[in-house]
Amino acid sequence: MLEKFKMTTANAQLTPIRTDIKYELPLTDYVCLNEQRKWYQSAVGLLMYGMLGTRPDLAYAVSVASRFCYNPTKQHAELVQRIFRYIKGSVNRALEFDGTDLFGGYTDAKFVGDPFTSKSVGGYIFMLGGSAISWSSKKQTTVALSTAEAEYTALYYAGKEAAWLKDMLTYFGLLHGSNPVLIYVDNQSAIAIAKNPKHHNRTKHIRVQFYFIRQLIEDEQVEVQHIPGIYQVADILTKALALGEFNRQSSALGMITTAID
Repeated sequence: MLEKFKMTTANAQLTPIRTDIKYELPLTDYVCLNEQRKWYQSAVGLLMYGMLGTRPDLAYAVSVASRFCYNPTKQHAELVQRIFRYIKGSVNRALEFDGTDLFGGYTDAKFVGDPFTSKSVGGYIFMLGGSAISWSSKKQTTVALSTAEAEYTALYYAGKEAAWLKDMLTYFGLLHGSNPVLIYVDNQSAIAIAKNPKHHNRTKHIRVQFYFIRQLIEDEQVEVQHIPGIYQVADILTKALALGEFNRQSSALGMITTAID
C-alpha cells in the first residue's frame, strides 16, 4: 500500500486525522483534474479495504476521506496522505483476542458531525474475546433533529449488525444460548426512545425502519444498556480525537503494538 502510493519514505504521523481542521466540500466552481480523481479514488478504495479488514482505528478518517471521492481538493489529498503516514508509523499494530467468549457492542453518534450537510456521524463496534470483530463509521443519510435522534439512528444500524452477528456466531458455534446481545449507548434519551413503544410527537418524524430496534428489544434479540461517555469506545468512530484519547480508545478495541522482526 505505502509502496504503491510512494509513501514509504514519508514522515510518520501519530493519528490518522487532524482535530483542528474541518474538511470542506469544494467551491462550486472547482473541478479537479481527472488524474487527481483517479489517484484519490484508488487511494481511498485501498484504505477502505485495509480498514474494513483489520484496522478499526482508521475507520473515521477513511470515512471522512470517502465523502470527497467525486471532486477531491488539495485538502482532501492531504488527509489521505496523512492516513498513509499514520499507517507507516503503526504498521505493527494489530487486533489481539484474549480467548474469552464475551460478545457485545457499542454505538455512538456525533450530532451534526458534518456541518456542511448538517448530517450526523454514527458508528458502532462489536467486540468478541476482547477484540473488535465488526465496526462502522458513516455519515447518516438523514438529518437528525437532536442528539438523541442521531444516537437512536446509530443504534438502529448497530441493532441490524447485532442480529446478523448473533446468527452467524451461533451458527459457527462461537456463541451459545439465547441471551440478547448487549449494546452500550451513552445517551439516556436515545435509550428511552428505543424502549418506549408509544408513538408520540417527539419521534413521529423518525422513519419507520428505525423502529426495527424496538422490535429487536421486544424479541429479546438485543438489550440496550447505558454506559458513561468515558467508557464509550465507539466515540473513536464519530470524530477526530487528540493523541492521548485516540490511543486509549484504540487500546480498548483490542489493538496492540506487536514486535516485527
